[in-house]
Amino acid sequence: MLKVVFHINELNKWEMTLGNIKNLFKDAGQEKSQVSLVANGEAVRIITMAKKDKAASAILYDIKILSSKNVKMFFCHNALRGNDIETSIVPEYIEVVPAGITKLIYLQQNGCAYIKP
Repeated sequence: MLKVVFHINELNKWEMTLGNIKNLFKDAGQEKSQVSLVANGEAVRIITMAKKDKAASAILYDIKILSSKNVKMFFCHNALRGNDIETSIVPEYIEVVPAGITKLIYLQQNGCAYIKP
C-alpha cells in the first residue's frame, strides 16, 4: 500500500497537484494507494473562486471526484480564516482541520510520503 500526502499551499498549483494524484492512480492503482491532500495558505481560495471562474470550478469538481475515490481532502481552518472564508461554505467532501501543518506532521508520522508539487 502506498501512503502519500499531497501538500498544496499555492493557488496556481491545483491542476498539477490533482494531476499528480490521477497519475499515481494510473500507475500504482487506486486500490493500492492511500492518498490524502492537505490545503493551506492561499490554496484554500479555490472554494470561493469556483463561483466566479470556470477553471476554478472545474478544479473544485475534480476535488469532489477524487474525494469520491477515497482521497481524503483536508483544508486548514487557519488558512480559511486568514482568507476570509467561512467554514459553512466548505463542501461536505472536504474536512476542515484546525491547522494544516499539524495534519501534515500527523500523516507523515503515520507513514505517508510527503509530496509538494
